[in-house]
Amino acid sequence: ITAILDGFHAIEHGQAWPKQWCVGLIHCLQKRDTSTAVEGYRPITVMSLFYRLLTGIRAGQILAQLSCQAASMQCGFMQGKEAADAAA
Repeated sequence: ITAILDGFHAIEHGQAWPKQWCVGLIHCLQKRDTSTAVEGYRPITVMSLFYRLLTGIRAGQILAQLSCQAASMQCGFMQGKEAADAAA
């Protein structure tokens, strides 16, 4: 765990991401069970666990700061709020 945290610290101080952590695998998900043509699939990119972990932590921190500045009706992705709050 220490090596991973040291890696994150180095990245946040300007070091390049390790190439292994930057690989994204493309997978096509069927939109419907009966899909047989290209338009019946949705491509998604599966990123490494390390990339998702660090970006998830940072996104949460940024959203927490933005929630203090957001309008009262801004409910999407705000901590402690949900879409139903916009109708209230």
